Amino acid sequence: MDEAENCDRLAIIDHGKLIAEGSPEELRRRAGEERVTLTTANDAKATQELRARFGCDPQATDRGLEFPVPNGEEFLAKLAGFPVELQRLSLQKPTLEDAFIALTGHSIRPDEASSRDLLRRMVRMRRRT
Repeated sequence: MDEAENCDRLAIIDHGKLIAEGSPEELRRRAGEERVTLTTANDAKATQELRARFGCDPQATDRGLEFPVPNGEEFLAKLAGFPVELQRLSLQKPTLEDAFIALTGHSIRPDEASSRDLLRRMVRMRRRT
């Protein structure tokens, strides 16, 4: 996946079928919204404020309050002057692996090439040299 981040366009193929194509950013957007996680001095009050001010529905997790947002960086800027002390704040953007899972319904499988497929690849490589 690291190499895929540097591509202009990608295609997600699953069981020989084209599932999606686009830039890495376009595919990540299809994986879902960004997620904000924050810990505060008073999570109950922070939950009330987030609901009232932004219409968010934060869920308590072991990492703090988590909730999805459509544009994380813009949302973080809106937290300036938040009335509850923020102790930790993070933004998680979907990855290409998240996009693959969202679009195919499963994680990336290890290469399942048969010995016959491997032999074909070797023959093709020899023909090129």
